[in-house]
Amino acid sequence: MPKKENRLSADTCGLIKEYLGSSKFHSYARHYELTEKSVFFNVVPLIVNVAATITPLINKNITPLSTEGETFLRLFVDLGHADTSHPEVACGPFALIN
Repeated sequence: MPKKENRLSADTCGLIKEYLGSSKFHSYARHYELTEKSVFFNVVPLIVNVAATITPLINKNITPLSTEGETFLRLFVDLGHADTSHPEVACGPFALIN
């Protein structure tokens, strides 16, 4: 994102790019014969990493009100983190429609 469209410092942008492994996006696009704009990342591992980081810190203060809540609480307390710097890369038969 151009600097005029965000308020993040260059250092912060660099850390985000490193965390996402976005420096490799160009090679993924070339490998799958796509444009770079067609390469994107799956946000689910990012959400899981957030949950796996924060849940052990706050789980004593959470009272789940459903079976699903209890299940996710137990899951995220002991869950490892996704390695976002070495993502699983795939090219599937799907379409992103504007």
